[in-house]
Amino acid sequence: MQNLLLWEDVETLTMLTPCLQCLVLMHVLNCGTGTPQVSTSTGFERVHYETSGLQRHFWWIHLIGLLWTSEFILACQQFVIAGTVAVWYFTRYIIILM
Repeated sequence: MQNLLLWEDVETLTMLTPCLQCLVLMHVLNCGTGTPQVSTSTGFERVHYETSGLQRHFWWIHLIGLLWTSEFILACQQFVIAGTVAVWYFTRYIIILM
């Protein structure tokens, strides 16, 4: 049983990695949206994207979503570990009683 409880950390890490990758992808996609503005103030053409009001708040929405999702995954991990330990604790002497 203890070996399987150690495996739970690896499973949690494999669940949290795609969540972080999704946040990075959404941030990259959000940075590339908006109206392109060309700036030549330094002698080089530089493109800057002007975002609207709602697009500025997408970063916070995605960050809160990431925090909520990661905390949910960690709570599921704690729930599984608590259930495993409870089953082990309350059934360890059943073989002796039978």
